[in-house]
This record gives sequence, structure tokens and C-alpha cells, in this order.
Amino acid sequence: MRTLYYIIILSLAVCFADCKNKGGEVVTDNLPVLDIEAAIDNRRPFSLDSIVSKIEIIQLDGSDKRSLIDNYIYQIGESKSRYYIMDNPNGPVKVFDKTGKFISTRGVLGRGPGEFVRVLGLAVDGKKDNVYLLARTGGGNNGIIAYDAEGRLFARVDSVGSARSISYHDGQLIALSELSYSRDKRVAKYTFVDVFSPDLRHQGSIETSFKGYGTLYSLTAPTLPSGASSRHISDILYSNNGKNLIVKEGRSDTVFHYKADGGLVPAFKLEMGRFAIPPGEITEEEIDKGFAVSDIYETDNYFFVDGAYRKEQSPGVSIIEAERMVFDKSDLANGFAIPGQGQNSRNGVKSLGGITFHPVYSRANKLVGAFMALQLIRAKERNDITNSDLKAIAESIGEDGNPVLVVVTLD
Repeated sequence: MRTLYYIIILSLAVCFADCKNKGGEVVTDNLPVLDIEAAIDNRRPFSLDSIVSKIEIIQLDGSDKRSLIDNYIYQIGESKSRYYIMDNPNGPVKVFDKTGKFISTRGVLGRGPGEFVRVLGLAVDGKKDNVYLLARTGGGNNGIIAYDAEGRLFARVDSVGSARSISYHDGQLIALSELSYSRDKRVAKYTFVDVFSPDLRHQGSIETSFKGYGTLYSLTAPTLPSGASSRHISDILYSNNGKNLIVKEGRSDTVFHYKADGGLVPAFKLEMGRFAIPPGEITEEEIDKGFAVSDIYETDNYFFVDGAYRKEQSPGVSIIEAERMVFDKSDLANGFAIPGQGQNSRNGVKSLGGITFHPVYSRANKLVGAFMALQLIRAKERNDITNSDLKAIAESIGEDGNPVLVVVTLD
């Protein structure tokens, strides 16, 4: 049974309904290059502590039972004064202020108008504190529900096809949606981006067709589609450092910035080398040898690239090898992979204050993530923690306590 599918993008055509049309060939010459093959071959020890100038630790309030976080955080939205946390897809989003104090929740479980049975993603208008939930509605459709700063529902779209992710950018809500897929013909056609106004009026679509092998997955970093793993990701739409980016598969993958007027602006390339998936008809063996990008975290001075490929240990025996690579923007040619980022590492940057750190998203020169209560307790038991503030929290927190948000400012 095939466990890994890729789509090879053969063309990218941009067209807008009721928006400006963007045509012409995209020029990708002279872009910065992140050489994935060279980085994997250039391993070196690395600790995030070595490039950190400040660590802000925010202990989330757990005094209200509505505020309790499940044992995993899928997504975090941020405004100037609040954090919006998606932990349990079958429950409402939790809202905390910047000190970690619980405020309220967003979303109502149910099958009535404006209610949902499962949250698939969130996006935040950071200026107005409006929050948008991509959710499965009671009718079985994927819809978008909008709440204002006070938690009042002010707009909704009951069906957005099979939208997989949303993000908010420059006064527009962007949804990545599938149109159709033919497994027999190995051809997929998608509405790559649907664009909505802040009050959820549809403004247009960017359409593209893919012809390749398998199924397209997508995410708003770093939330994976239900049931997917990093091996399934072949295209990414994510909100990162104030920009929306699209990764285009190919021998030299190109990463595009999405602009508010509907344009796609090439930003940088990922050079795969021997890990590239060849164009045209391909075998399952060729697929498995390819490097699948799962997440890219971009800060002002660094790129962190996560992904995986199948590595042969012995004849007929192979494992999924997870990688995290670090690229200093001032010296891209010397990108490197972190040793020990294999199958059992969960792809974390090790270490931050002695603990493996898993970013949820990046902005400006910051990485934002979380330490779960049990993770802190186990690190304390192993005497791993070097940060005094984290050590104090680990000594007082219970196993069912709320996690700690961590905002890391890099050099």
C-alpha cells in the first residue's frame, strides 16, 4: 500500500475572478538558494541557545476549566494583545492575554447555524482581534466562521469546498481549497487560493492545475491535515513572518510570497539535489527517496527547514529519516542539518534551556512555541533543564497543568 504521495507541479497559472489578473512567466533566476542536499551532508551540533538573545516564558492560566489545554497545541494565532490557541479540534479555541490570563473561548460546538463539529484551522486579524475559524459544520461542509474581539459572530460562509487551511494577510482572508482529483488519471485540479474580504465576501480565486502522482496536502504552519504526516506534505500555504508563502514542487522548488493584490512573487529556492523527485512518470521507489518539506520557519536572519525522506539502513530495510536544517541568511551556502534529528526525535531544535523545542510559528526575529506540562516534568526528572525560570515552573507544575508558551528572540 502506498504511504507517500507527491504531486509534481508542471504549471502555475494565476487567474482572478473579480480581481486583477496576473499573467506572464515567473522569473526565478538569481534567487537565494537553500541547498537541502548540501545541508543534509553537512551535519554539525547545534543548540538554539547559541543564537538566542531573549526567552519570554508565559505560563497559561488553568484556573478556569474552559482554559485547560489538551496535550497538544495544533495552532496559535496572535494579535497585539492576545493569543488564540487551537488544541482540541473537537472543541472551541482558547483565548489568553499576553500575560497568559484566560479571557474566553471562540466557537460553539453543535449542528446549528454558526456552530461546528470540528475545527480545522484558525486565522487572526491582529489589528482588530477578529478571529476566523475554518471548521466542519453540522451539514458536513467546511465553512468559515468569524468572531469579533468580544466573541460575537459577525460573518460566516457555510461552505468553502474542501478548504484545508486559512490565513489572514493584509486585509484578506485566504483559504486553500481543492476542486477535484482523479486518482486514475493522476491529475488533480485545485482552486489553490480563495480570497475573502474581512467580512467574508468572496473576492476571487487563484487557480492552478497539477498533474502528477498522488494527492496534494497543505497546511497553515505547522498544523498537519488530519491523518497526515510530514511524509505527505508536498505543497505548503502558510503564514510566516507576516507573509503568505507557497512551496512549489520540482527539481529546484521555488517558494513564493503571496501579495494582497493577488500576485505571486518568487522569494527563494530549495535545491533538492539527489533528493529531488524527477518530473513525469515516477516509481514508488523514486518517490520514497525524495525529500518532503513539512515546515519552513523564516525569521529575519534564519531559515529553519523541516522535512523527511526514506533512508535505507540495509538491503530491503529503510526508515523515515526526519531532518531539521538551519540556514543563516548571511551565509546560505553553509546551511547544515542538526545531528540526532532522526525518526524518534520529533524534529525539534535541541535545545532551548536544555529541552527540545518545537516552534509553532515564526514572526520577525522570533520563534513561538510551547512546552507541555509533562514535557517539563520529564525534563526535570532527567535533570536536563538549564533555564532557571523553566526549572522553577517544572518544579511546581502538575501533569495536568496548562502548557507554557515560549517566545524566543533570536540574534
